Amino acid sequence: MDILEDDMQLIMLYNHIPSQHTKFGQGTCFYSNPSFGQMFKINAMTDDTEMVSCVKVTIYDSLEKMCADVSLDLRLHTRSGQFRYRRNDSDVLMDFL
Repeated sequence: MDILEDDMQLIMLYNHIPSQHTKFGQGTCFYSNPSFGQMFKINAMTDDTEMVSCVKVTIYDSLEKMCADVSLDLRLHTRSGQFRYRRNDSDVLMDFL
């Protein structure tokens, strides 16, 4: 996570733990800084060994679509579990202005 945040200049959206009772399914999400002209989002999930088992990259062709999708991703994960880190909604919106 440090490499994504520091070396690639990505913004962490959240680090989510769906349940305290299981080790798998933890997820994190980063998105590119829209001011750099690249528009993508990276989601990663862990398996039962707590190793990353799935990485999904979404590439956008519209700033509006990216903003809506990033906000939706955050809202969907808010419904269950808890966050180790969660970016504020207002900070997310400010990234896209």
